[in-house]
Amino acid sequence: MVTRLKNYLANDGARAVFLLMWAATNAILFYFTFLYYYYGPQFYYLHQMLGYGLCISRATAACINLNACVILLPMCRNITRVIRGYRLTCRVLRRLLDKSKSFHIACGYMLCIMAAIHCGAHVFNSINFSKHFNKRYGEINVASFSNQHPIILIMTSVPGITGISMAILLCMITYSASSSSRRANYRRFWKIHHLFILFYILLLLHACSGVLKYQTNISEHIPGCFVGFNSDDPNGTVFVAEPEPEPEGNPRLSGDMVVVPELGPIPEGEYFGHSSEESESVPNYVPCRQPEPKFKSCATEAWIWMLIPLTLYIIERGTRLFGKSASTTKIVEHPNDVLEIEFFNKSIAAEPGQSIWIRCPSVSSIESHPFTLTSVPTKHHPYFTIHMAVTGEWTGKVKDLFTNHGVKRANSSRSYSERQDSVELFPKALLNCEDTVYNQTHNRTISTAKVEQSADVKIAIVNGALETSSSEIMHQPRFYVDGPYGTPMQDIFRYSTSVCVAGGIGITPYAAVLNMIRFNYNLLEKRKLRRIYLIWTCRSVSSFEWFIDLINAVQSLLWNRNRPDFLNVYLHVTSADFGEMRCLSEKYPSLSRCRLQAGRPQFKDMFRELSERHQRSTIGVFCCGSKSLNNAVREHCLRTKSKTRANFVFNKESF
Repeated sequence: MVTRLKNYLANDGARAVFLLMWAATNAILFYFTFLYYYYGPQFYYLHQMLGYGLCISRATAACINLNACVILLPMCRNITRVIRGYRLTCRVLRRLLDKSKSFHIACGYMLCIMAAIHCGAHVFNSINFSKHFNKRYGEINVASFSNQHPIILIMTSVPGITGISMAILLCMITYSASSSSRRANYRRFWKIHHLFILFYILLLLHACSGVLKYQTNISEHIPGCFVGFNSDDPNGTVFVAEPEPEPEGNPRLSGDMVVVPELGPIPEGEYFGHSSEESESVPNYVPCRQPEPKFKSCATEAWIWMLIPLTLYIIERGTRLFGKSASTTKIVEHPNDVLEIEFFNKSIAAEPGQSIWIRCPSVSSIESHPFTLTSVPTKHHPYFTIHMAVTGEWTGKVKDLFTNHGVKRANSSRSYSERQDSVELFPKALLNCEDTVYNQTHNRTISTAKVEQSADVKIAIVNGALETSSSEIMHQPRFYVDGPYGTPMQDIFRYSTSVCVAGGIGITPYAAVLNMIRFNYNLLEKRKLRRIYLIWTCRSVSSFEWFIDLINAVQSLLWNRNRPDFLNVYLHVTSADFGEMRCLSEKYPSLSRCRLQAGRPQFKDMFRELSERHQRSTIGVFCCGSKSLNNAVREHCLRTKSKTRANFVFNKESF
């Protein structure tokens, strides 16, 4: 238990403290707003009419404004990117920024809880408005007559209509944002989630009708209907009663103050709350002789809360819509419906582990999706690459765009390559290059594509077959790139030992690290990183072929550099096909240095071995995969006992 608590504080202590501080901030705001409306003399008559419903509704409204204000900030990716990329940003702050989505979800939960309490308080207020109707104070009463049905009050008022609409929108957004609903239909989640725009409009309109009012002439009309005479004072000192009800021990009441309690709602025909007969029956008290109270609608505060966050978010979304245009320079189809897409944009500079958001107007003019870079631009290779798993509607349409707009499969194979015209990319009048494209399913080279490029016409010849014409190039789909953005995977180089766990397509962030080692080995010497343990789990052997060439090349490079122990690769196949495993080993003899095993990884044994091998060190554990894989790795980071004082710091890729 002690070990688990210690590891939890090392991994999630900062996030837990931050969330507790946020919950405390909401509690403090609720408490002081409640006291303000409970004791405020300007709300005396309204409080007498509504009771605790007034205080609770206003306290929850303040918390709703706070959470609706802050919930947008974690979604401002450019702000978090600037803060995270700052040189002096510490590891704790970087980890908090990487988990900004958790804060967004926490604000959403708090918003839902406060909205539910707020709705209940207003239902209670509607009942009291109807029950405690009085013509004398009709200015502060929403009801038109006594015992008016509360549902009529709600359905015929601007706050009631907007409140019901916001409650419905909040329920829709919350349901669609659940993990099960989001996985079932991401596009539905994305569209419904953007109903928050309508939610904010209704929130700004919610209090515009001025239903809640406060007394403005407190100095002329002191709230309360009686003045009290202290009978023990020989001079007959007069004390004005404080607003009621007052709890016992109110620090604002002096010891000599005589407090006269109100007897409930003010009936019609009575003088300032009590009849003359009643006042005469109360010793030492006489009716107040003061002007009628005057009331004014409370000012709308929602726009003050929303002004800065909404402005920042609007600017953020505007920059995304006018993102950087990127040209596709190569597309390769890999086994198991994975597309490798290479882009070119000379203004994009990225680091291994970063991600980008891609928007394709041919598929959706506003919808964008995140992808981790598998290779980053360098001085000699100004291209960046992503690997896209075709698993949903958006990715499926992107794949269809490539197959239907000029990029065709060569010899009915599952691989294709294409180059686009770009003056910056090909400054010469004619450029010849060769790309070897592999049929990854059958482990053999199927073609060598010779691409000829000129200033105005480009043709790609694959095995003598014309694949693309200049007219087809004009209709190639365009992509807009937003980013790059920082992710936890950038911290791989900040540890001397890093454990990289991947499930399926989750290998992509580590591919960028391997590419950096392969093409910029000299940069590796300047980093803190001294050893990588790569654990990659896939359902089939064919999935390993997405990056098997890269792993093979990096291991050969490290072997030649006399650093064979720098990269330790563990390949696990959950649905084992021993024939395919044998073929893979025969094709890549250097993979004998990898551990190709059938079944899931035994994390318990692995972590115990790592703790013994790397004593008195902090080991960075990085995971990118399914939820079950992330939970399993995180659990072992928390509960692994280490007598050698080896600490495991868990990081996961999340968007």
